[in-house]
Amino acid sequence: MPNKDLKCGLYVDHSRDLSSAIQNATNSGFNFVATNLIHPRSNEFTPHSDLLLSSADWNSLVVGMITDCDLKGKALESSAKMEAEITYAVHLGLPALLFQCPSSVEGISQLSRLINSKITSLGGFQNLPQFWIQIPIHSPVESSEVWRNDSDDNNHMEDTWFRWQRIRSHMAVDRRVAIALELNGDLPDETSLSRWAGEPVKAVVISTSIFQTNRKEYPVLTKTHQIFIRNLITKMSNDIHFIIKGHNRHTDMRHYIQYLEHIRNTQLPHDQVANFAKGYEDFLQIPLQPLMDNLESCTYEVFEKDPIKYEQYGKAINEALNDLVTDEEIVIMVVGAGRGPLVEASINASQNVRKRVHIFAVEKNPNAVVTLQTLREQRWGGDNGTEFAKIDVIACDMRDWEAPKKADIVISELLGSFADNELSPECLDGVWSYVKETAISIPLSYTSYLAPIQSQRLYCEASQLKERDKPSYGVFETGYVVYMRNFYAIDAPKPLFTFTHDNLTLKPSQRDNSRFKSLEFVAKVDTVCHGFAGYFEATLYKDITLSTVPSSHTTGMFSWFPIYFPIHSPVLIRADETLKVDFWRLTNRRQIWYEWLISHPIPSTIHNPNGRTYSIGLL
Repeated sequence: MPNKDLKCGLYVDHSRDLSSAIQNATNSGFNFVATNLIHPRSNEFTPHSDLLLSSADWNSLVVGMITDCDLKGKALESSAKMEAEITYAVHLGLPALLFQCPSSVEGISQLSRLINSKITSLGGFQNLPQFWIQIPIHSPVESSEVWRNDSDDNNHMEDTWFRWQRIRSHMAVDRRVAIALELNGDLPDETSLSRWAGEPVKAVVISTSIFQTNRKEYPVLTKTHQIFIRNLITKMSNDIHFIIKGHNRHTDMRHYIQYLEHIRNTQLPHDQVANFAKGYEDFLQIPLQPLMDNLESCTYEVFEKDPIKYEQYGKAINEALNDLVTDEEIVIMVVGAGRGPLVEASINASQNVRKRVHIFAVEKNPNAVVTLQTLREQRWGGDNGTEFAKIDVIACDMRDWEAPKKADIVISELLGSFADNELSPECLDGVWSYVKETAISIPLSYTSYLAPIQSQRLYCEASQLKERDKPSYGVFETGYVVYMRNFYAIDAPKPLFTFTHDNLTLKPSQRDNSRFKSLEFVAKVDTVCHGFAGYFEATLYKDITLSTVPSSHTTGMFSWFPIYFPIHSPVLIRADETLKVDFWRLTNRRQIWYEWLISHPIPSTIHNPNGRTYSIGLL
C-alpha cells in the first residue's frame, strides 16, 4: 500500500501500459507517478486515453510531465505542442504538471508566457492543476567554477536560483506556481541552500544516482543532503512531495522511500510553539485591536494557555514585591486584566513573599468583567480576599479611571507582535494620575525588531486578499500576524522602536509616542525582499524578559507570532548589497499607524501614508 504520510512519487518513462506502471509503483510504496502524457520523441499528439484510469485516479495518482520542447529555436511550434498537453492534462484533472525549466533567457520567457496565460483570469480553465517548475539546485557551471583558476570574478556565476527568479518576475503572483527542486550530488553553500527555504518548493526530485550505499547495503544520502531535506520538510510544513528518478541501484525501490521517511522522522522534536501553531503555518491574520474591540472568550483562553509567559510575569512580580521595603499594604494595578491570569500571578506572588497587597483588576471589556467578578467571588475570597491579597474588580477603561489609591506596581500585558502595535504606550500613558512617583511598571520596557525576508509564499498570500472595489495596494500596506515557516531571513533582526516606562507619572502631554528610524541590512546572497518580519523583546523587571526575536526567543512561549509587513513590489538584492528601510510610528488623537519605505537599492513608494489602509484606533 502507498505510504499515507510521506508523499513520494516515482518517475516513470512513457509507457503504453500506464495502469500497470502505476500498479507497480504503488506496490512499491509510492503514492503517485510522474510521467509523460505523450511519448517525448513523438511528433504526433497521441496521449493516453482518459479511459485508462478513473477520474479519481487521474486526480491523485498521476503528475503529468510536459514534454521538454525547444522553446528557443522553435518557440511558437513548441509552445503550441506544450499548450495542447496542458489542455489535455486539465481535461484529465491531473493535480500537478511538471515542466523542465529552460536554461536560456529566451526559453524562460516563452515558458513564463505559456504558464502565465493559464493562471490569469482569461486562461479559459475552471480548475487548474499546480504548475511545478523543475529546477536543478546546482548547475555544472557552478560546480566547475570552484575548481577553475581562469574564471572571471566579474562574471556572475550560473546560479540556478536566477532561473526561478526570472520566471516569477514575468508572471502574475499565483500560489499554483511552485518549484520542483532537483537535487544533484553537489550542493551549493549553506547560505544559498537556506535561500531555497524562502521559495514555494512543492516537490524535491532525487536521482537514485546520488544515493550512497551504507555498510548494510541500504541507500543513504550525505549529511549535507539530509540536513537540507529535513530543513525543507520543516519549512514547507510537511506539505512537500518527493519524486525518485532513475534506475533502482539497491535491492528494493521501497528502500528509497523508507530512507526519506527516516529523514523526516528524525527531525528535531516539535517545540511547544510548533505544536500550538499547527495548521496556522504561513496563514495571515489581521492583528487584534483590543482597545477598539472587545476580545472574545476563546481568544483569552488561547493566550492563557501559555504557561511560560505567566511564569515570567510571576517571577517579575515576585522580584518587584521583594524590592518594595514597606510595612504598608502594597497597591497593585493590573490594567487590562482580561480574565485574570495576571491577577492570579499577583496573588501567588504575594503568597510567596508573604506581603499584603491590594489588587485592582481594571478591565474595560464588560464580558471579561463578568469572569473577573466570578473569580473574585469563587476563587479569590470575595470581600475577604485571600491570606495576603484583597482584590477589587474595576469595570473601566484604564485611561478614564479615578483611582482611590496610588499604585506601587502597575502590571499589564498589552504587548502585540510588534511590541507597541496594540497601543501599550498609549494605554500606560493613561495611568499617570494614579501611580506613585516610585511606581514600578511590569513590563518596564520593550523594543520592536525588524528584519527583511524573502518569502514568495507570504507575498502570494497577501496578494490573494485583494477585494473588489478596494485599491489593490491595500493588501501590501497592512501588518499581518503570521507563524512564519516558508521564509528566508535576509539578515538578522535589528532593534527599531523602544518604549520605557520608568516614570509613569508623566502626563500624556509630556510624552511623544511617535517614532522614526532608518535601518540598514546586508544580503549574504542574491535574494529578493518580499517585506519585513517584526518581532519584539520586553524587559519585565530587572533581567526577567520575554522575546520573540529568533536568536533570543523565550523557550516554549507561544503567545505571539511575528508580524509581516509586505511591500508593494519585491526588490532584488545582490550579494553584499545594502538594503535600507525607513520606518515610522505616527499618531494623532484618533489612531496610530506605521509607514515604511525602501530607500536602497531601489527606492519604493511610501507604504500606508497617513494610515490610509492600516491603523490602530485609540477610541
